Amino acid sequence: MTIAKTSDPHATATNGSPYQSTSHSSAVGVDNSRLLSEAAVATYVVSQIVTQCSTAAASMPQLPWQGIDMLGQSASIALAFLAIALNRKGAAQATLLGCMACALLCSASRAIDFRLVAGFFVIASIAREDMQRACKLHCSATLFAVTLLMTASLLGIISNPDFMPNGRIVFGYGFRHPNTLGGLLFSASGALTFSRWRKGSLALPLVLSGTCAVFSYIGLSSNAAAALCGSLLTINLIGIIFPACRSVKVPNTIAIISFIGIPALLFLVMTATASGYDSANGAFAFINRVTHARPYYSHEYFNAAGGFTLLGAPTIVRYGHHSGGAFWGIDSGYSQLTLVYGMAVTALTACTYAIASWKASRRGVDLAATAIVILCALYLVVEPFPLFLYSNFALLFLENAFEDEKR
Repeated sequence: MTIAKTSDPHATATNGSPYQSTSHSSAVGVDNSRLLSEAAVATYVVSQIVTQCSTAAASMPQLPWQGIDMLGQSASIALAFLAIALNRKGAAQATLLGCMACALLCSASRAIDFRLVAGFFVIASIAREDMQRACKLHCSATLFAVTLLMTASLLGIISNPDFMPNGRIVFGYGFRHPNTLGGLLFSASGALTFSRWRKGSLALPLVLSGTCAVFSYIGLSSNAAAALCGSLLTINLIGIIFPACRSVKVPNTIAIISFIGIPALLFLVMTATASGYDSANGAFAFINRVTHARPYYSHEYFNAAGGFTLLGAPTIVRYGHHSGGAFWGIDSGYSQLTLVYGMAVTALTACTYAIASWKASRRGVDLAATAIVILCALYLVVEPFPLFLYSNFALLFLENAFEDEKR
């Protein structure tokens, strides 16, 4: 403990000594920063799931949902900013933070979408915090919001529309699409798995991931969410059957390939198909088939938007997606990042992710974290909502880029 002598000879610490512990005040600052960052995570996740993912706005149009949405984002940013202010950053971290903030604000003002801005500040605020604790909080907030909305839909407070994905009629349970709910269930299961992997308490993640896999397949007809939750079930089973694997650290080379190489390859493929898709090209046609026409609709959007932009552009929405006409929107996160939020944000996000991956690989990453990152990278090919923190806990991983080398 570091002790500093005070300039006032009459000043006393709580133990009666004429000295004051600077480490005590530092600990208080860290505790306050942690409380603020955790409040930011909970506020952002719950408010955005309710306003962005549910049918609440359509069910109760008399309420000012746009104002409620902005209030949730503003409160999250304010709490995160206070937490960041209490946790002073080094020059490198502060520079990266400033560049990302400027690029995101410029993009948000053009795309008229501030979700990435709020999520970014929340992620930066949890640097130096316990990642397992943050994931557990994210899981709790997600399950709370999901339970709240599902209950409201079953009670008839908000609408519960039916859908027909993959040829079966299912309900949305208060969400805008079954895949939206399936993605949230995957995020909650993944967060719980990550938070308990090293401790070995995998019974609850096993039950949650298994339940979500069955419900996603039967109740939501969401094959992607079912496969992802089923993968988490397998990961938890392996951790229970082979306890020694929970302490295994992935070699640096494999970690870099998994964390950077695979997402980079997927990004390049989706960017190339978005700009130059040609159905006559056998490789493009194959990718289009296995990804349920994501490259085709991204290319249609690319043509309508006039190509990529530097600082982003407003989202274009057209109907007729399911009838085989023009695109309805962008169903790929990689394409949405480049076409809606712009190449500047894309480049800085890639830089931030690379720094976070490099730092994490130097400290050592376990098997579960590596597998979950790969699953999220694959999911981003066919869905855009993993871009946002409220629907993808794995984005908390980016906090590695904003913390000092010595934790």
